[in-house]
Amino acid sequence: MALIDEVLVALRTTSADTGLTTEAQTLIDAAKKDLESSGILEDKITEDDALIRQCIIFYVKGFYGYDNSDASTFQNAYINLKHALCSKQEYTVAEEGDDP
Repeated sequence: MALIDEVLVALRTTSADTGLTTEAQTLIDAAKKDLESSGILEDKITEDDALIRQCIIFYVKGFYGYDNSDASTFQNAYINLKHALCSKQEYTVAEEGDDP
């Protein structure tokens, strides 16, 4: 399943509304940029990695919409998982032979 589809399911919405899909995709892109700016290597921010996917879903659920009573719960979950990822060398240190 594509990440955007998984995010839309997590948001309990449909991809039939292009406005909602666009907002969700913008938040996915923002989450990826935030992870990168936090020290996670760009090539590690892939949709195939289960922890990265979950982190992005937390971000989207935390910042999606205007009236989200659970926003702070998901924002905290995102921050906690992001910090955990940032503490793992496999996400933050380039392997020998990789371009810097």
